[in-house]
Amino acid sequence: MNRILEAHANVKDLSLVEAKMQFIRAWQALPEFGLTLFLVKHMNQKKEELLGVAFNRIMKMDLN
Repeated sequence: MNRILEAHANVKDLSLVEAKMQFIRAWQALPEFGLTLFLVKHMNQKKEELLGVAFNRIMKMDLN
């Protein structure tokens, strides 16, 4: 509950546009922002993996 009150205190004096821009900046700062996931299975292997592609990186992830 304290985190909600603290978050509200941080934006209650902002204009609507400023609050939206702050939200967008926070959203873009998330590590998964802009990441597209693909399920891949390499030839001659039974195990599937996730491949994450973003504008600045490629990530190989195990499904487990």
